[in-house]
Amino acid sequence: MFNLIKLFLLMALFHNLGCTSLAPKNARRYLSLAEMEKHQLNGIINEVQICPTHFDQKLKRHTIIGECETVSCEQVDGKIVCFAEK
Repeated sequence: MFNLIKLFLLMALFHNLGCTSLAPKNARRYLSLAEMEKHQLNGIINEVQICPTHFDQKLKRHTIIGECETVSCEQVDGKIVCFAEK
């Protein structure tokens, strides 16, 4: 019985370690100039949600079709630089 409890605790420990250490939670990527133009990002903003959408003809409205990103833009060396985090 004691060995069963130790086995369960070891499994729980390794499961938690694997889930938390595989990928960074806030992976940051810089937006290209084309992406900035597409979303009309030309100034300083802080934590704006941008989500990929598609116009649904049946519903006659835009629907979100992917994962949203939090976008921020700041001025660096006189230029606007934007980055996104999931």
